Amino acid sequence: MRESQKLSVFLPCYNEELRLPECLDSLLSQTHSNIEIQIFENFSTDSTRDIIRKFQSQDSRIKLIAFDTHVSRNIQGLRMRHAPKDSAFIAFRSANDIVHKDFFSECMDLLLSDPYRDWE
Repeated sequence: MRESQKLSVFLPCYNEELRLPECLDSLLSQTHSNIEIQIFENFSTDSTRDIIRKFQSQDSRIKLIAFDTHVSRNIQGLRMRHAPKDSAFIAFRSANDIVHKDFFSECMDLLLSDPYRDWE
């Protein structure tokens, strides 16, 4: 059942050219494969956007939301407007995070096994 549940990972980026490739590699290597990575690129002045486009050309699970002006760090509301309607779960990560390959599978197993959950 878990694998049928889509997970959207929201990843804000600003000038993350040094850390972003390793972060994306870790997200794309997740054992939970029904995943979409929405990257909110915040008008970086380095090669961040180029790196995202390179990864995007290699994996259709990556979606780029690019801003042409710098917006504040608190873009939670903007991100929620971009939440896919077919995603059962949303996770927030930072562009400098490296996530163990089973991280999201284990999180979803815990959430889905909670006997007190009242959502479906």
